Amino acid sequence: PESRREVALFFDETYASRVGTADTAYKRQKSVKVAMGNTGIPFDAVLTSDAPLCRNYKAAVLPYPEKYASRAAREVCRLCGENGIPVLFCDEEPTPDSLRARLCACGVHCFEETGDVIYYGRGLLVIHAAHGGAKTIRLPEKMTVVRPDGAVLTDTERIGVTMQPFETLFFRIIR
Repeated sequence: PESRREVALFFDETYASRVGTADTAYKRQKSVKVAMGNTGIPFDAVLTSDAPLCRNYKAAVLPYPEKYASRAAREVCRLCGENGIPVLFCDEEPTPDSLRARLCACGVHCFEETGDVIYYGRGLLVIHAAHGGAKTIRLPEKMTVVRPDGAVLTDTERIGVTMQPFETLFFRIIR
């Protein structure tokens, strides 16, 4: 099967007009997106008007308190509920660690826990290092990986790398 993200971060295109841009919860949406990026868990950004897409994920995140949920956000919750997909609202300012813990509790795969940005899909695994140092990337299953230097790792579940801060590495995934 094609590699894919397991988390949808839903954004409500009506939020600013309903709640206002001065509201703390409105400003939280950006910090939730940044925190999500540093969880070590790949995600897709999806509009609440695309609620039926929630069926493609293991978890859905709405970056504001539940009390601000629009009709479209409630539809996301309904469809997720019908499909056994947990919905996480962000009632408080999240950290990458708190979001990671909540998502892992939902059965979402975490590639690593060092605060790096991970892209996984279309035959690629991309790591952008937030911090330098040694890292162990945990793959969701055994697979063949082509490292940036061309070395091929066959039937592996882990990739060990040492990265400089803000370095980006591209790995090709072969199933």
